[in-house]
Amino acid sequence: MRCIAVVGMNGAGKTTFGKRLAGKLGMKRFDTDRAFEEKHGDHHQFIGKHGWDRYRSEEERIVLDALMPGFVVILSGGAIESSAVRSALKEHAIVIWLQAGSKRIHKHLQRAKVARPEFAAGLHRGKVDELTEARNPHYEDVADIAVAPSVPFSGQIPFALKELEKLG
Repeated sequence: MRCIAVVGMNGAGKTTFGKRLAGKLGMKRFDTDRAFEEKHGDHHQFIGKHGWDRYRSEEERIVLDALMPGFVVILSGGAIESSAVRSALKEHAIVIWLQAGSKRIHKHLQRAKVARPEFAAGLHRGKVDELTEARNPHYEDVADIAVAPSVPFSGQIPFALKELEKLG
């Protein structure tokens, strides 16, 4: 089965969604954030030591290596900023964009157990809105399926499965 990639903003629920989707499809799951941590340790420390450019370069390498048939690949929110990642997604994956409004994202990030590097200087709605506005055109560009914010949590997987079936 072709690779399925899950994209969306930080805090949109990609990890939970991807885990559930992989289970329903009997596919393996690959989380790029976890893979980064296994290889390089804490995101914040890596960025502090090596900078954002090196971080994004390493993140890109991990994503490009992960896009393999039979996997549900969960991308970090910012991985979409790489043109190489966007091209690879279009070529090698069926992409599901898990959409969420900035209010919901902000709420999820406030409750998250894991701090996101983009918000190391502080979590505020302005930054969430800024990143959402910058990234949404990229998500839209690569998405084969968009799960709208209006789809309730319990309906996300059934919606995605129905849309995947339409794609064949």
